Amino acid sequence: MRTPIRLWHCVVVPSLSILVAAFSGDRPAPGPASTQGLGSDPAACGKCHVENYKEWKQTQHAVAWTDEIYQHYAQAKRRPSRCYRCHVPENVLENWDSKATTREDESTFVHGVHCATCHVKGDAVHGPYGNKTDAHKSVKDELFAEVSTSVCLKCHSTSITPVIPLGRDYEKTGLLTKEKKTCVTCHMKLVKRAPSVDPETGKPVGEKRKMRSHHILGPNDKRFIAQAFDFAAVPKGDKVSLEFSHKAGHRVPGLKIRKFQVFFEALDDSGKVLWSKTEEIDHRHPLEYGQKLTVEVAKPDGTKRFQVRVHHWFAARKDEWKDLGQVYTAKR
Repeated sequence: MRTPIRLWHCVVVPSLSILVAAFSGDRPAPGPASTQGLGSDPAACGKCHVENYKEWKQTQHAVAWTDEIYQHYAQAKRRPSRCYRCHVPENVLENWDSKATTREDESTFVHGVHCATCHVKGDAVHGPYGNKTDAHKSVKDELFAEVSTSVCLKCHSTSITPVIPLGRDYEKTGLLTKEKKTCVTCHMKLVKRAPSVDPETGKPVGEKRKMRSHHILGPNDKRFIAQAFDFAAVPKGDKVSLEFSHKAGHRVPGLKIRKFQVFFEALDDSGKVLWSKTEEIDHRHPLEYGQKLTVEVAKPDGTKRFQVRVHHWFAARKDEWKDLGQVYTAKR
């Protein structure tokens, strides 16, 4: 039987001084000096980009360093510094032709992966539009085009455990070429609003336009998870093939510390379970892109429909799995 999968979640964190002290003995060689001022404090960006800042605060990027679960697993590693370059990276545009590097200024670690990490290079903010503003220099950058995944893949193509290289999975699918689907088209919803607000008056600045929300959807969002799964009951002679598949552009699950428990069931007219079988998908037995989990069953007498239910499991501590509840159900 397969093992279930788990997801990251946000928890109360210890103070920064404790976190830095815990890792100070295993710091990697420092990367290039951090860009000071522009974007170094995401709250400063949030004075004008209010909605983007609120959205970012709800993401795993915001707690990439302070998250207690990350700290637990990192401290258990022989070389935790290998995790730093993606959890507290230097601004990726500064060193574009090399791997992400750890930023030198430890006082900014508490911000995790923040605004400047992705958007700042030198004295300018890079993005998809390059609008003129008195607040800072803006540059329109093709790296932020809808058909680009390069910025995401700077960190999300790692092979370091417990992270699974989802970016590498995505590149193999050919989705960018075939369907123009990228990381942002699934994980960052389209919204329509003004690009910023006046920090003094709170009034919108500029015309409303379509842009991507910075509330990056992930496995902590049950509705988002549900969109990734599909279920079909296909008659095959005197049997029925129950096919559970996923529509994500990479393997599921994405972390060793997540798993999914899949319950296949045959129901009578009253909803009573006449037959059931349980499967689990985890990092050892993931669902790869385009792959299905298939169960064939002889239709029990009285069966009116088939059902699949999926529970999401997460390990905040090694071998301590917690059921985060049902995230998907479908009847056919």
